Amino acid sequence: MSSSLDDASPSAKTLRAEIVASEKTRADFLKLKLIVVAAIASAALGLGNSSPRSSSDDQNINLKCLLCLIPFACAFCDLLCAHITLRIRVIGVYLRKKRKDGYEEFAQVCRDKWIFSLENLATWISSLLLSALVCCYPLFDQAAFNAGRQPGSHASPESWFYYCGSAGIALSIATYLAQKILARKMDKVG
Repeated sequence: MSSSLDDASPSAKTLRAEIVASEKTRADFLKLKLIVVAAIASAALGLGNSSPRSSSDDQNINLKCLLCLIPFACAFCDLLCAHITLRIRVIGVYLRKKRKDGYEEFAQVCRDKWIFSLENLATWISSLLLSALVCCYPLFDQAAFNAGRQPGSHASPESWFYYCGSAGIALSIATYLAQKILARKMDKVG
């Protein structure tokens, strides 16, 4: 029994359902990003702790170093969201080019005019800002870092904030550029 490629390919209705499911998953990752960032920040800053905080400066600085995880948590969520966005775009390109879907033609015109870009911009700008805040955190809390510094010590805990914040900025930019490059390549697929 022979069947054509069109008979074996998924229906437009099935593909649209996959787009909706992917959008829901993407929204869940964005919520997860907010929850993880809030949880890390509250643990690092001691929010929600009803018992008095230990007076040890070293212990306070060690807890505050948890803030260095925020840029990497943001980058992880951004990368997964970028992957889901690309997967949705693959379906759209398929529907537009192989099925000659009118809505996908219109959606591509909107994409070209950046009409669908607000969610992506909010995702990356929030990661850039959070990474910059981590990078600058030692400037906001200089007293704690100066009090925790050992005389004659060359290792500075604030350097971790600079490195991790800078890495978060670089990862956010790399994720953004990678998604743009892959999206352009995808649009050229016949």
